[in-house]
Amino acid sequence: MRQDQTIEIYHRAVHPAMGEEQGAQWWADVSTELDAVIAAPDTATAALVIAWYMTTGAWSARPRSA
Repeated sequence: MRQDQTIEIYHRAVHPAMGEEQGAQWWADVSTELDAVIAAPDTATAALVIAWYMTTGAWSARPRSA
C-alpha cells in the first residue's frame, strides 16, 4: 500500500489531523497494521485485529517516537 493510501485510510478511520510529518517509518508501521486488517479472512477477525491495535495503543492518535 502506498503511503498516501495509508494516510487517507487513517484520516478517515482514526485521526484526520495526522499527516506526513509523522515520518515514513511511522506510516510504514501503520501500513503494516492496515495490511493485517485487510488480510483478515472475515470481518470478525478484522474486528479482533482492530480491537487489539486500539487497546494496545498501536493506533493511538499520538505520534510515535522516531
